[in-house]
Amino acid sequence: MRRELRVWSSVDVEFLTTYVLSLLKAIDIRSEPAVRLLREFLDPSGEHGPRNGLEFPNGTEHFAHELYSFLRSPYKELWRWDEVSQVGREVMIVLEEGLMVVRCGADGRGNADTRPVGGGP
Repeated sequence: MRRELRVWSSVDVEFLTTYVLSLLKAIDIRSEPAVRLLREFLDPSGEHGPRNGLEFPNGTEHFAHELYSFLRSPYKELWRWDEVSQVGREVMIVLEEGLMVVRCGADGRGNADTRPVGGGP
């Protein structure tokens, strides 16, 4: 969580980490009330545009979504989560009957297909 919060240079990461953990214990982090409370710290100006030369469109909602997704995943190590959740990458899983390729697009949705292990169409 700290790594993700460091994207916002204007926040107190330690305080916000404690705050988010408190929110997680009380309400669904993806709910509108939770996002609104987080937005007070992550987007206090009410703008969703450029900040510090970077773009954070819907940054608060994205942070809440990513945190929820990681917590609900079977992964305990963040690096493993990073390997499978990278947008715009292909993850290949070898199955007995072939190779399963999962593509994650810009919208975060995966598309799967199977191919023979040796390549091919």
